[in-house]
Amino acid sequence: MSNTALTANNVPTLSMRQLMFRRFCRNRVALVSAIVLVVMYLSMIFAGFVSPYSPSRSDTLYLTAPPQVIRFIDANGNFSFRPFVYRMEGKRDLRTLTFVYEEDLNQRDEIFLFVKGDEYTFLGMTFDRHLFGTKEGTIYLLGTDLRGRDMLSRIIYGSRVTLTIGIVGVALMITLGALIGALSGYIGGFFDTAVQRVIEVFRLFPPIPLWLALAAAVPPQLPS
Repeated sequence: MSNTALTANNVPTLSMRQLMFRRFCRNRVALVSAIVLVVMYLSMIFAGFVSPYSPSRSDTLYLTAPPQVIRFIDANGNFSFRPFVYRMEGKRDLRTLTFVYEEDLNQRDEIFLFVKGDEYTFLGMTFDRHLFGTKEGTIYLLGTDLRGRDMLSRIIYGSRVTLTIGIVGVALMITLGALIGALSGYIGGFFDTAVQRVIEVFRLFPPIPLWLALAAAVPPQLPS
């Protein structure tokens, strides 16, 4: 049954929810932000499937390796419908004693969908299929860290904590704000005045220095 109401002249009108949704869709920034948030939360929920590797997987052959670039055209100018990445070769710089990586233009690994890889657990079940990957070689789209761990996989897994805190914080803020606001308006008097003064005190603190202070208070020994 449609939520569209009819006026006395049988002219259809939109409900408040439909008007809000239409206004939201007209705001391109809000619409794009909503799409980005949905993609981020879906990636968080299905982190094991979306990430190409396990976050703890270490590759000693590629320490602090740079990102591999997805290509459709090879070094000879030939176009390929299937994307690929060139393999990297690491050599130690005798001056700086650091590894320098170069692309091996003679070896390339094609990128496939739903490839087998590291095992992960979802809803108590174990899977080994990943959204994308290579059948041979490696694919480090954001490079690796000092221990040879894939940065993209670690970012996707690490987003679980950040995004969960964000949505829980917003839910608590809305719930407590609505509850305290309703009580303040219903009781009134001294309680209403006290709530207003407390809100004003909290709004006096600038948010950025407050977050910096909280970040400094967190022990650095906590696992990432």
